[in-house]
Amino acid sequence: YIVVFDHLVWNQKFLARYLVSNNDFLDASSAKFLLKILKICKKLNLKLILKTKRKQWYLKKYHNFLKKLQENNFDNFDILFDKSVYEVSIKSQLCITFPFTSAAIMAKNYGMPSIYFDHNSKYKNNSKDLNYGIKTIFGEVELFNYLLKYKTK
Repeated sequence: YIVVFDHLVWNQKFLARYLVSNNDFLDASSAKFLLKILKICKKLNLKLILKTKRKQWYLKKYHNFLKKLQENNFDNFDILFDKSVYEVSIKSQLCITFPFTSAAIMAKNYGMPSIYFDHNSKYKNNSKDLNYGIKTIFGEVELFNYLLKYKTK
């Protein structure tokens, strides 16, 4: 299986209150990130596991989105919340995370293949400065081609 590690997800009001301008942490952005990966994994017949930080998200909208996604994609998608990064990554074929989150670094340190997926190519100009030596994949086409090659290894 392919494992995706998420990050904390917030709504617009919370981010505005704390003057955080990085919309990667918005629930809508996180949903798009996950949907793009799942779409590609389904095309390639790859199982996708989301290792989430929370059993239940504070944002009911995001929590309901994940539950519905799991129900509608029973064969291709599952959610884990009660396992460590090590437990999940050690059994996976590949770890995918949002750009520059620590789970990718941890998986790499455990010897597991790991990539960052920049689904909207936001960090294309400066990813080499931020990626800790972990490959960054930009956009759906590049992710599809990467996973296709990875699957046929």
